[in-house]
Amino acid sequence: MSFDVRWSGTGTRQKIRDENFRFAGHYVNCNATISFTASNDGGDVIYSSDAAGQTNVGQPGVGHERNGVFFH
Repeated sequence: MSFDVRWSGTGTRQKIRDENFRFAGHYVNCNATISFTASNDGGDVIYSSDAAGQTNVGQPGVGHERNGVFFH
């Protein structure tokens, strides 16, 4: 299986801090596309994504995050 993920971080910059889930970070809203191909080494069947059917669900983002023991 292989994946190809493309991010385009050209949106609004956001600073987020969530005390309940213990993470903080700086993010940029963006568009994202993911394509995949999967096959069985012993067979002839290949599965692949449909590029025309891709949509962004929610608001994808690219950024830096602090969590766990690094959350202060």
